[in-house]
Amino acid sequence: MPATAAPGRFTGHAIVASAVLGSAAVAQSITRIGVLAGQTGSAAFSVSDDGRVVVGQSGDRAIRWTSDTGIQDLGVLAGQSNSAATSVSSDGNTIVGGSGTQAFRWTSSTGLQSVFSASGSLGSYALDVSADGSVIAGYRGFDAFAWSQSDGGQVILPEAQARGVSADGSTFVGHSYSTGHAYRWSQATGLELLVAGAGAEDISSDGSTMVGWVVTGEGQRGFVTKPGFSFTVIPGLIGSTGAYAHAISDTGVVVGGDSDSAGQRAFLWTAATGTQSLSHYLSLRGVDLSGWTSLNAALGVSSDGRFVVGYGTYGGSQQAFIADISEPPPCAVADLFADSVVNGADLGILLSQWGPASASTVSDLNRDGNVDGADLGYLLANWGSCAN
Repeated sequence: MPATAAPGRFTGHAIVASAVLGSAAVAQSITRIGVLAGQTGSAAFSVSDDGRVVVGQSGDRAIRWTSDTGIQDLGVLAGQSNSAATSVSSDGNTIVGGSGTQAFRWTSSTGLQSVFSASGSLGSYALDVSADGSVIAGYRGFDAFAWSQSDGGQVILPEAQARGVSADGSTFVGHSYSTGHAYRWSQATGLELLVAGAGAEDISSDGSTMVGWVVTGEGQRGFVTKPGFSFTVIPGLIGSTGAYAHAISDTGVVVGGDSDSAGQRAFLWTAATGTQSLSHYLSLRGVDLSGWTSLNAALGVSSDGRFVVGYGTYGGSQQAFIADISEPPPCAVADLFADSVVNGADLGILLSQWGPASASTVSDLNRDGNVDGADLGYLLANWGSCAN
C-alpha cells in the first residue's frame, strides 16, 4: 500500500503490468498503466478478475485504468488533498481506498463516498473489498474494521488492521499490533491468531489460505498458510535480505510479492516452481521488457492467477504495470489470425508462407526454419475453437 496513505511496505509509486487485452488476448505480456498528467509516477495495487480494470495511485491521486479508456483520476473526498485506490471488486465496478484521513468506496454511479468515518486525527483506510463490492476491510485509528452495505461499519479487532477479506465478505485477515500475530477472523469462528511475529496481507476467495510476512532468523520473509495450518515460508530471491508476500490467487496457487536482493525485485511463487523473479519469468517467455530497468513489486493477483499488477522502473521513473503470466493453450500457436478459432483463415496464412521461413514468418509453428507438412499437421490437429 502507498505509504502516503497507509502504513505498509512501499514508499514510492507502484507500476502495473498487463496483457494485451481484447478479443484475442495474448498471454505472457506486459503493459504500462501510465501516469496522470501533472503527477509523478504510478502504482498498481489490484486487478479485476478479467484483467480489464486496474486500480492504484499516480502521484497523490487514486487511479482507475481500463483496457478501453486508459488511466482515470478518481479525485479526492471533500476537504481532502490526496487519495489512493487499494482494491477493486471482481467485476471491476467497485473500488475502495483512502482519501486523506478517510476511507472511501467508489462506483461509477456514486463516485467517491466516505465509509466508516475517521476516528479523531488518526483516520481510516479501506484496504480490501469482497467479490461483489458489498463488504470492505480496513482500519480506523488503531482498530481493524469491517463495513457492509447492509450493516454499516464495526470494529472487529482492537489494535489491529484488516488487510484482506474473502470473496463472500465473511472472513478477514490482517495483523494484530497487540499480540504481534497474523490473524483470521469471521463472525462464525471469531478470532484465530495463526502466525506469531507476522502479518497477513491477502486471503484466498474461500477464506482458507492467506499470505503475508513473517519475521524469521534470516530476516523478514513471505509466508503462505493452507487448511489444516500447513505453514510455508516463501524464500526470497537469491541474496535476499527480506521478502514480502502481498497477494494470492483464488486457489492459493500463485503468490505475488517482492524481495530485497540487489534492489527491490518483484517475484512470483508457486509450490511447484518456488520463488521466481517476475522479470526473469517474463523474459524466458519472450516478453519484450524494453524500457523497463526493473520490476520491483507484484502487489495484486487476479482470482485465476492470470494477471499480476505492481510497479517497476520504466524510462527512469516508477510506473504501474499489468502482466499476463498465463500459459497459452497449444491451439494458440495455430491461431494465426488471432480470432480465437483455428480455421480456413489460419490455413490460408500458413499456405501463403509455405517454404523456407524468415524471422517474421508466423506460420513456422515448430520453429524449424521451414513452413511444411509438420506445421500443417499441427494446425489441422488444433482445428476448431481456441480460447486463447
